Amino acid sequence: MGFQDILAAIDIITGPDPALSILAVSIVVAPALLWLCKQALARFYKADIFVVALAFVALFASVRLSLLWLTGVASVFLAVCLLALPANYFWCAQRLDDIVGKADPSLPDCDYVAAFRLMNSVDRDRLSRRQLACLDKDRIFCNIYLGNNGVAKRMLEDENLEPAFRHFALHIIANSACDRAGSQAELESALAEISDKTDPFIKVQLWHNRAVGYIVNGQFKVADDEFKKTYREAKRLGVRNKSFLLLLFENATLNKTKIGLPDGGIEEGWGLIEECEKALAPIGPNDFGQLFNLRLLFMRQIGASIEDRNKLYLAEVESTLSNASLSEQQRVVAMASLGRIAWADGLDPAPVLNFFEGCDRFLCVSDPDARYYAHMNLRAMLSGLAVDDRSLNTLAESVMRYFKDGDAEHDLDVMEDGLPPEAILRRSQVLRERAALALMVGENVERAVSYTDEAIGLLEGSLQVMAALECRWQLARLTLYDKPEVAKMQLSIAEERLATLNKQPSLGYPYLEMSLCYALLGMRAECRGAYERASGFETPMSHYAPGIRINITAAAFCARFYMLTEMLGNPEEVCPLLKTREGRAWLSRYPKVSSLSKTLLCGKFLGYGDVVPAMTRLFLDEEGKLYAETWLVVQEIGLAFDLDSRKPGEGYGLVVEIQRHPLVADDDTLARVAVQHGYTVLGARLDLCNEDLLGVDDAAAVFDVLDALGILAEGRVPTLEDIMKSYLESCVDVPAGGWGTFAER
Repeated sequence: MGFQDILAAIDIITGPDPALSILAVSIVVAPALLWLCKQALARFYKADIFVVALAFVALFASVRLSLLWLTGVASVFLAVCLLALPANYFWCAQRLDDIVGKADPSLPDCDYVAAFRLMNSVDRDRLSRRQLACLDKDRIFCNIYLGNNGVAKRMLEDENLEPAFRHFALHIIANSACDRAGSQAELESALAEISDKTDPFIKVQLWHNRAVGYIVNGQFKVADDEFKKTYREAKRLGVRNKSFLLLLFENATLNKTKIGLPDGGIEEGWGLIEECEKALAPIGPNDFGQLFNLRLLFMRQIGASIEDRNKLYLAEVESTLSNASLSEQQRVVAMASLGRIAWADGLDPAPVLNFFEGCDRFLCVSDPDARYYAHMNLRAMLSGLAVDDRSLNTLAESVMRYFKDGDAEHDLDVMEDGLPPEAILRRSQVLRERAALALMVGENVERAVSYTDEAIGLLEGSLQVMAALECRWQLARLTLYDKPEVAKMQLSIAEERLATLNKQPSLGYPYLEMSLCYALLGMRAECRGAYERASGFETPMSHYAPGIRINITAAAFCARFYMLTEMLGNPEEVCPLLKTREGRAWLSRYPKVSSLSKTLLCGKFLGYGDVVPAMTRLFLDEEGKLYAETWLVVQEIGLAFDLDSRKPGEGYGLVVEIQRHPLVADDDTLARVAVQHGYTVLGARLDLCNEDLLGVDDAAAVFDVLDALGILAEGRVPTLEDIMKSYLESCVDVPAGGWGTFAER
């Protein structure tokens, strides 16, 4: 039907009078516009359609009244407005795609802060209802990724959100808040609400998280079946998010080692890794590193030899150096990361050292985040090397200059500047790095404490409970000596909150860190209690960084040492098990027996063989006779164990950092005290002690008491086997770094 036919039809209804026909069209259009005003359309679409309607009426009037100029104007307005509708839709769709691109962790330029800024720049009045719903979902997830869970939770109160999505987001928030029961309840609700309207990506994430829940509950075979189902559905639904696929394959691969396969899951695990590589095709520059990490993680899990891991590592180094698709900045960052991996796994750092020596590779690194963390990785690698090589010294000096000359602080300033208030995790991480930097360059501990305390406040205010707990035990470690009451309070809060979190696999490590803190505070029962709670969680030592491994081993030594002091403090339990007169006599005199005999007993109870490493401080009495105090030192973990020392008001037995032992920490004070008692202080030296240095009676007594203590210690953790296993896994292949104020994270 042509336009003239429409006019003829209107004439039949209204008659030939143009005014009546124009009025009739206006009456028809007006209710339509009133109806439009009540619809949940974006303001842009309402305004555009309103102008389209007016332009249509004007065009109709111009034709009826034969006003050519009005016809031209109305036609232009109508055409422009009609074109504006799809143009605006596609422009907004592109902006939403840009947001998704910035918020996708599988992409090299992923940046949640940039994504959040893009979201805030989008004019909500120009979005369609469907686009607005997508933006709100993205905004919720972006707040969660930034750590702003409180705001995200309030946004989820909108009842119009798709139910499965809503419960899934609440499940993630509850998980970050370490609300295990709440997280599980939200997961089950989300699974029950899955429908055809549910985003396929949300569906597969829900099934994946259900599988992880089965692992937490020890249902490894059920988890294996669930992982298979999740991957089948991901392929069927066309889910191609690489970050999700990597996480899915990582959990499925590591779980293969727990389902009781004859070969320990090795064959099927490697098969899954090959399948993962196919699923990620086409492989991008970022994917090579992710696949390497997956292979290395699996090799750690199955206990592969250091030689096999080194082959994989060297192949990755070669691939990184020859990969033409990497920018020079990406190559520098990747090589620094490989240096840290070499340090963590005891692998060959030579290729990384060769890459960085001879020229300043950081001239091409413009991004402050990349520059800072690359230097941190190089510092970790260099901390494990003790080679007298000029080129190594030059690199080490260059790295330390970066931290001490203010360049690192400048980069942290740039990283923090411009962060929106919603970037909780990013800001708290910068604060923690500032605390570590303050200690590294020798500033006051107060400043580091202030940074850490601020990070705790940010995290707890945003429902980031687990991250806040980690900051709490780090704050405890900072205040162990200067403010022990603060340290005790932080540990008490952390332990109280951990107790509500059930048996999640990640919770073993916090208890081990807390056990070590308790040990250095002299809180014996708490040290052993935290270690016993940690023993219920099984995580292979190879999954931890070297600094953490050493701390875990130190906690085991401390817990067993305090077991020893407890048993020696209850002679009525030990005495019936003694077989010799010498043993009973020694125990009856304890603690007033020779420090050497106590050191040998302590060392052998902690797993040493014929030779026990010790520190000896010599004194000269008024008559010119030598007097010696001896105590056990374990240099690999940086701790001293002394059955002869004690804190005021406490029982005998002291654990302390080697350099903080009261007989070596302050020579001036020690000299003054010694003079008051008629002694002259001589030097302190490291010794290797054995039973030959004891008299016959003392040697017999030590072995008799040791046998009795071994009987009493049966079945109590940590066992001698626990100690030795932990020691071999943390202090042999990996260079010892001692117990530091901040462990490698």
